[in-house]
Order: sequence, then C-alpha cells, then structure tokens
Amino acid sequence: IPAMMLQPYVENSIWHGILPMDQQGTVRIQVHGHAQDRIRVTISDDGIGLTESFNRKAARASDHISRGIEITKGRTDVLRNLHLSDIRIQGPEEVHGPDGEVTGTRVIIDLPRSGPTGTGSGGLRSGTS
Repeated sequence: IPAMMLQPYVENSIWHGILPMDQQGTVRIQVHGHAQDRIRVTISDDGIGLTESFNRKAARASDHISRGIEITKGRTDVLRNLHLSDIRIQGPEEVHGPDGEVTGTRVIIDLPRSGPTGTGSGGLRSGTS
C-alpha cells in the first residue's frame, strides 16, 4: 500500500463523518483479497454522510480548502500513468440502508498485490506471522 494512501480517507471519515454527530461513531478499515492478484481496502464510517457534511460546510464560513483526497488521487494517477501501479479508487460515496436513509460513507481502494518491483504488498502477509 503506497505511503499516505489511506490516511486522507480515514481522516475525512473522522472529521467530516463522525465528529459532527451527537453520538459515537465508528470508522472501519477492512483489507481482504479481492482477486488472485488484487487487494481491496474498504474504509467506511457510520457518520452523517457526504450530503449532510457538504450542507454543514456550506452553512459555515471558512477559507479552508481540503486537498488531501485530491492529492491522493493525483498521486494514484501518476503511479498509474508511469505504469508503476494499477490502483483504483471508488468513492467516497454515501451508503444507504434498506429504507434509503444515509448510514455513512465508504471508499474502496483496489490495489495490486505486488508492488512496482514485484516486492509483494509492502510487507503485508496473509495469516499470522
């Protein structure tokens, strides 16, 4: 997993999804084999959702511009364009329950198991060590 690939998404889940809630929330990071040669990382939260977060941000005056996810997607594009890695990012997207109610936010990062030099997945191993 390239350095700083997950951090902006986890941080956004905390700052924009969980902290604005009146109750405790949860951020989950799940890593599992997606296909024989791929790893899927899912970062999800049970926070207020993207729409509510955007609405709250628009309601308060701020000159802060968050660039973490934009920079991460840019780095991913560079790695892909240099044929060093085939990383795919889906989201962030709202998650809805059966009743259509927003239940949080999710981003899925799909990575190759091997690094650009065939070095494996950055020291990650299946099972126990």
